Amino acid sequence: MRPIAKWIPHRALYNFGKRYVDFMWPIFKFNRRFFSPFRANRLNWRLLIPDYTSEGLDEEKLKEWAYLDFFDMLSPKYDRPIRMKTLYRFLEEAGLENVETNPGYNGWEGRGIKK
Repeated sequence: MRPIAKWIPHRALYNFGKRYVDFMWPIFKFNRRFFSPFRANRLNWRLLIPDYTSEGLDEEKLKEWAYLDFFDMLSPKYDRPIRMKTLYRFLEEAGLENVETNPGYNGWEGRGIKK
């Protein structure tokens, strides 16, 4: 979606995202009711319905965060996500030792020791 969405004016993309999340919200709730939390979360994210149920938010806040994150996922023109193993390789190529990569709050985290 991002290759197309990044060319849509931001106001139009945000408005579309609100309508999309509103339209998909019954599916979001269905997934939350009938699937395990892990599976529901994965399904919702794949349907581009950001799911922060694990944060303990009420439904109004969940929906507000979904609007914002839908926009944040699709609006960046220059964001190029990489795989964790690519980050690992970059850190090794930078000359770091004892390299570690892990899932982080908003992507991957990497550490190493400078030689």
